[in-house]
Amino acid sequence: KKKKETWYEINRITRPTHGFDFVQYGDITGDNKPEIFIGSNTVTEVDKRLEVYSYHDGYFRGLYYSDYRNFGLKDLDQDGKAEIIIFNKKGDSDTKYLEVLKYRDNKIVVLDQYDINNKSYYSDMTVGKVSKDHMGILMDYDTGALNGTTDLLILRDNKLIQVLRNTNRNITGSMDINNDGIIEFGFVGRVRRALDQESYEIPYIKEWYQWSGQRDINLVQREYYSYDNGYKIVIPMVWENEFTIIEKADDNKVEFYFLNDIGDQKSQIFYIQSFNKEDWIKEKLGLEHSDYIVLSEDREQIILGVIIYKDEESKYYINKEKLREIFLII
Repeated sequence: KKKKETWYEINRITRPTHGFDFVQYGDITGDNKPEIFIGSNTVTEVDKRLEVYSYHDGYFRGLYYSDYRNFGLKDLDQDGKAEIIIFNKKGDSDTKYLEVLKYRDNKIVVLDQYDINNKSYYSDMTVGKVSKDHMGILMDYDTGALNGTTDLLILRDNKLIQVLRNTNRNITGSMDINNDGIIEFGFVGRVRRALDQESYEIPYIKEWYQWSGQRDINLVQREYYSYDNGYKIVIPMVWENEFTIIEKADDNKVEFYFLNDIGDQKSQIFYIQSFNKEDWIKEKLGLEHSDYIVLSEDREQIILGVIIYKDEESKYYINKEKLREIFLII
């Protein structure tokens, strides 16, 4: 603390550790002074140690200690004070649990504990806004070979309530994918295959959903990923499910088509093609009459978008500005 232009030490917090997992600050006591939350690693990669320190009477004192695997700090009941959310495992059993803790009567108490029984070898917790009106906890469980489940829980009347459980699917985790302040959860699936196109690889895409706040979920975003070339395409939602994507690995090209009512490949909308610098010098002349845009360029690679479909009245029409908007580097 600074006093008369001189800094002096209030506290020194020390303990044996294998490194920090996190250091975070937040007010759980309601006095507008942030507590210190320290997560430290142990000798194992999974088990960690949480310590909470609160400023009272001129110094920070230890307020709470616990083991944990995942930690969250959010105002789940939206009363103006944050709750502590801990995900952990009970000993050597397959039982895991979520625990919500709150500061009351000068101490931290357990509001509720929710037991989870599954055999996932990897789990991840995301805490935050899960619908327009709800804060919640999203638990992603990896059960192997891309399979997994996602559970959504909210705090209601000081009880953890499971409002959503997904059966085993190809999960891709939970995050705010579209920057709207609400956490989405994602699944991996394939696009539709055109009836008249069997010779090329049909890729996987990611689909991101939001909880409606009631009993259903809503699709909010689809994405195609080209991990080898370091980009993704956000697929326009107006296309609905009437499109397909074809990967032509030999040409380092990805083509986007829309389908007709019976699922036949109808028209190519645009394609994305990647070139190394030497090949681009050779190919550039052949594209000089094409409607193309350079989407990305570095020392080694150029990525082009080439627009094929020109019906500006169609919901499938993509101009250069829109193509640049839906093309994102990853």
